[in-house]
Amino acid sequence: IFFFFLSNGVRLQIVTYSIFKTFSDSFPGYVYIRSYATNSSDASSGRAGDIERWNNGKADFAIEVKDRTITIFDLESSILKCRTANIRNLLFVAQATPLLADENEILKRSDR
Repeated sequence: IFFFFLSNGVRLQIVTYSIFKTFSDSFPGYVYIRSYATNSSDASSGRAGDIERWNNGKADFAIEVKDRTITIFDLESSILKCRTANIRNLLFVAQATPLLADENEILKRSDR
């Protein structure tokens, strides 16, 4: 029921942040986890994702949280944000039906 109603990704982001924060507190290598407001622009504020893992003073892992279908535009813009921030690791956490729009194009692009 917690995920039944759309929340602009807020509920899914809370759970995702909690999981990664637990890793941060429990295991070496997950130094610091930051979560940002879901309706704020990542690109204009220099962020690579909705949630970021920080290590040695810089973000090295980005997470995009979506409670809607992921489009090729979502994938391309997230890749660009990560490249701009020099981040090589990107994870999408999504809850939607269908999960991917243009599934073949997205899967082909993600293999590059």
